[in-house]
Amino acid sequence: MIEVKRKKRYKAKISMAPLIDCIFLLLIFFLLTSTFVQREMFGLELAAAQTAEVSFDEMVELVYTKTNDIFVNSRPVKKEELIAYLRALFVESENNDVMLIVDRRTKLEVLTALIDKVKQAGGSSLSIATRSEKNE
Repeated sequence: MIEVKRKKRYKAKISMAPLIDCIFLLLIFFLLTSTFVQREMFGLELAAAQTAEVSFDEMVELVYTKTNDIFVNSRPVKKEELIAYLRALFVESENNDVMLIVDRRTKLEVLTALIDKVKQAGGSSLSIATRSEKNE
């Protein structure tokens, strides 16, 4: 019998490093864009202020929309459950600073009620989100 030597076949190998790099970059892209879109999705027009500053502090974001919905850190919360939800959040994170984000046409009664609920829940400081007049 004659022996026929075959050439070694090479199996195709898929390198995982470039694939992992691509997935990591996509993840970063989606995390960043979702953060920017999150604030714009409510369609609020913030009040203008000459002393508006950019804050990078970690704060609890309390959003009151034009449709009278309340969101705390992008999670919907009912008005009657707001104080209990904020208390639980303050205990859990030990961060009592709140950023209030409302439309500039929000009634003073509503704004006062929200501020009162934050204080009742134990909020230590409250900031109101504004836009800079310089951008106009």
